[in-house]
Amino acid sequence: MASTRPDGALALEVLTTGPNAHGYGQLPDSRNFAFRVRNRKARLEIYRAEADAVEPVPSDVELVAESSTGKLNLDSPRSLTVLLRHLMVDAEPEHEHQERTLRAYFVRLDSILDDWADAVAEPVAADPGAHTLRSRLSRLFTDAA
Repeated sequence: MASTRPDGALALEVLTTGPNAHGYGQLPDSRNFAFRVRNRKARLEIYRAEADAVEPVPSDVELVAESSTGKLNLDSPRSLTVLLRHLMVDAEPEHEHQERTLRAYFVRLDSILDDWADAVAEPVAADPGAHTLRSRLSRLFTDAA
């Protein structure tokens, strides 16, 4: 599916629909972009203006956006086009995207560890001799067996 618009809007050169939707095109400022959907998660990459149009390399990526496709109809070109427009608004520099993703990962890990510590603290509180993490873990697995 190729579309060019005289008003300078988004031009999709290829758009493949379905659970593994993907495609590429050109922005009004003549930068190229590509997107793909894997495991119900869409990723948009916008390339530098000077990037090789034939086959950009990872270092050509200037902006990135990711989003869950949720209940989006991946078989509809119209739905995918709307998703692309939203992703373009949310696109941010690659290094900022990686930092935000890593920060979210550590926040989630911290939450999991806090929940685990609360679960372990109750049985250990009865034994004042259990001060180390190793002794807490060994007691937890011994008691469970």
